[in-house]
Amino acid sequence: MELQSLWWNTISGAVRFVQDSLEAAANFRVLLLEEAPYMEHYLRILQERVRHWDSGLQFDIGFARDWSTGQDIEEALLNRCAPQADYHPMDGSRSEFIAKNHLLAGKVLIIRKIEEYPAWLDVAVRYAKHSTAQNGMILVTYTGTVPLRSARKGISDLRWRDFISSYDMQMFASTCIAGANIPSTARNYITQIASRLAREDPEQCEQLAVREIVREDAPSLLARLSAIRPGSAPSPTDLQEIETILWEAQVQIFFPIIERTRRLFIEAYYDEFLEVLPVKDEFHKELNTPEDMELRHMWHYRFKEQGFRTQEDRRVFNLVYNCRNVLAHLKLLDNEALQDILAIEPTRQILS
Repeated sequence: MELQSLWWNTISGAVRFVQDSLEAAANFRVLLLEEAPYMEHYLRILQERVRHWDSGLQFDIGFARDWSTGQDIEEALLNRCAPQADYHPMDGSRSEFIAKNHLLAGKVLIIRKIEEYPAWLDVAVRYAKHSTAQNGMILVTYTGTVPLRSARKGISDLRWRDFISSYDMQMFASTCIAGANIPSTARNYITQIASRLAREDPEQCEQLAVREIVREDAPSLLARLSAIRPGSAPSPTDLQEIETILWEAQVQIFFPIIERTRRLFIEAYYDEFLEVLPVKDEFHKELNTPEDMELRHMWHYRFKEQGFRTQEDRRVFNLVYNCRNVLAHLKLLDNEALQDILAIEPTRQILS
């Protein structure tokens, strides 16, 4: 299943947006929708579902800028939907005339990005005000801020970002990277970074959920974001915010690895640790069993003086010990440490 279809048909927030759109289409004559990623695919789904109600519906899809021809927009709309209509200025505005005479019955008019021709919003408002259930539907989309400051009669306003959660983005990011032949730890790290950086934008998430992102630092990620779909859903725009996202992802993914490795050292060196226990550490905490020992205790009370059984044990211990200290001091792991800790298998058995 292609990613666009997967997004709209399986990701819970996107599915709810489609369902709420359909419910609004059944109860309102004008829908005001924020432009969504994968918009063309969304519109195809909407057409298919709406045609289940009436297979004879006619769809007319275009952009607001296409109507910017110098002709009055209401006149152009009347000429398109009912060129033979006997309109007189005494009938009110042409939008009112079209609504009251059901001239869009059996039709769905979709006008995208009305900020490119704002006059369309006034037309939609007047049409909605005078429409009944027998009228056809006008769906208008916008990018940026909501063009209506308050609720209007007959208009439903849906903002797709209100439907998307961080869980949705994590699910989608994990799907985007699913086909890559990479270890699960790296996959989880990429999922966290891509979903957070993309915020509510699956198209950005698709481009960010790649193996190369693991090797990129904050400045590189900022440059990547600025190059992906400029003007789309807002993404982090400064280094500090990106560094925070990276640090939180590293803490979430790597602290469990560090803890699992600590426990493996306890298993491997259990008898040796018993030789130095019980003891009180520098904070007067009593250490009675090896399970009480943190990495710093292992170093100060055993490894610093007596060393390790193997060089590999030394390497792994130094890696997790240093990584823990870096993250605990709110700093990011450098690329070398990041690659090394990603290579540690979560299911690693006794170290030596």
